[in-house]
Amino acid sequence: MWINVTGRAWTRACGVLCGLAILGIAGVLTPAGQGQDTVPSYPLYYAFQIPATRPSIQITSNGSSTSYSGTFTGTLGGLPVKSGTFQYGGTTGSQVGGGFFTLVTDAGAVQNTQLLMSVDGARTSVLFFATYLGTHLDFRLSVAGMALGGPGETDTGLADTGFASQDAYVAAVQTAVASLPEATRQQLIAAANTNALLVTQFQQRSR
Repeated sequence: MWINVTGRAWTRACGVLCGLAILGIAGVLTPAGQGQDTVPSYPLYYAFQIPATRPSIQITSNGSSTSYSGTFTGTLGGLPVKSGTFQYGGTTGSQVGGGFFTLVTDAGAVQNTQLLMSVDGARTSVLFFATYLGTHLDFRLSVAGMALGGPGETDTGLADTGFASQDAYVAAVQTAVASLPEATRQQLIAAANTNALLVTQFQQRSR
C-alpha cells in the first residue's frame, strides 16, 4: 500500500490532492502548502542535488506497480543535508501514488514523513510532507516524465513551514543544536541565519 496518511498529514494531504485534481484540469499545479494556511508561514530555502532515480517494477496477481527510489544531498534552510532518501510510486498507469522519504541535517531528522505523487500529462509532481524542528515542512519537486533527478541537476525552491519568522526558525535550530560543541553550534546557527538571504535571492530570481 503506497499511501498511509494519518492525522494532520491526512488533512493537508487531502487538501493537496483535491487541489491537484481541480487544478489538473486547467493544467496548473499549486506549490505544497500555498493558500492552505490563513497565517503566513516563513519558508526555508532548499537546494537538492538528486542523482538519477532508479525505477523498479513489481508484478503481482493484482497487477503491476512501478516505484522510483533515490537519494539527495544539498542544503535546507542554510544547513547541509547530511543524508536523504526517497521512494515513490503506485499502480502502473495510475495518476496518483505515494511513498516515504528521509532527510537529516545537523539540526535533526524529519519525522512523520509522507510523500504524494501526482501525474499531470507528461509531468510528475512529488509532494513531501514532514515534521521538522517541531513544525510542519512541505515542499514539492517536479519533473518531465516520472523519474526525479539526473546528473548535475539541482532542484531549488522554498519549503513551506510553520515558522512565523526567521527568528523563530533560528531559535528552533539553536534549541536543536544546544548539546553540540560551542564552535560547531555557532557555525550551524550562522548557517541557519543565511536562510533569509537565500529566500530573498530565490524570490528575486523567480520574478
